[in-house]
Amino acid sequence: MLSLGRNPGEYLVIGEDIVIQVVSMEGDLRLSIDAPKNVSIVRGEVYEKYHEKPECREQSITLIKVYAKDISRQCSRCSAPGHQEKGSFCCPACGFHADIKTNAAQNAKKRGQDKSPPPYTSITDMK
Repeated sequence: MLSLGRNPGEYLVIGEDIVIQVVSMEGDLRLSIDAPKNVSIVRGEVYEKYHEKPECREQSITLIKVYAKDISRQCSRCSAPGHQEKGSFCCPACGFHADIKTNAAQNAKKRGQDKSPPPYTSITDMK
């Protein structure tokens, strides 16, 4: 294990395409992580809570990770970007209206059923 000290603004590069930058150390440590979308990044406590849960194995339940970016801002009917107002989602492309949480849940289900990884996005693509 490598243990390093870093200051805000400094970063580490892992391999060719993973960058971890220290954003802030005021109060809690804040990190920014840029990695390909097919690389799973999960807080340790979440990983431990859901990884290989005995109840899931006993019930033959498979946990599937889904890409969450824009999951509540994408139309679950046509996949176009939409907008949210007062708890409702509206798609200007197809006219679909739904509760924000319902739309997000439908997108999560679709993404879980889609076996292909999401496309790679770099830091420059997100700016």
